[in-house]
Amino acid sequence: MPATARSSSIVLSHRAPTSTTTAPSRDGAPVLALFGPLLLFVHGILGWVEGRDAGPGTGWVVVVTGLTLVAGVVALALLAARLAERTGGGVPATIAVVASAFGAGSVGAITVGRTLGYLGDDLPTALTAGGPVLITLGLALLVRRLVLAGQVGTSALALALLGAALVAMPWGLLPLGALLLLVGLAPVARV
Repeated sequence: MPATARSSSIVLSHRAPTSTTTAPSRDGAPVLALFGPLLLFVHGILGWVEGRDAGPGTGWVVVVTGLTLVAGVVALALLAARLAERTGGGVPATIAVVASAFGAGSVGAITVGRTLGYLGDDLPTALTAGGPVLITLGLALLVRRLVLAGQVGTSALALALLGAALVAMPWGLLPLGALLLLVGLAPVARV
């Protein structure tokens, strides 16, 4: 009996080593903060190429352009979900995630509809710009919460807002906006 009591006391007194270093983020936010804007950048460049070469044989460019857009906005909507978890959740975070998810779904539906020929180019601007605006507003709200919590600086919010505005506007400045969004979200990826 004493041998088992002694061995159990050894097990009970054993403590896991503690570390003072912060473990790297495992929520996928750094990858999403990188690939979301990069996919939007590729989409913008492919859109420019598609616009310049409107001749026959450009069908694959249309499909790849649509795929990069959908993948980019889905990555940003998933990033919004990860940032909501980091900010502690709550009603504002839930609203931001729902707005981003709805915006991504809207962009995806319009892109698929246009690519398959079900929707024309004559859609109202409010409908086509609504999805990107919702995604960027959701991200801006979450980055603002990170700024208020002191996790990132105000320059991240300013660059993310400027990049998001350029992405959402129909001025053809999507690649520039995507690069500004990438730089603005870089500190968010390190949190």
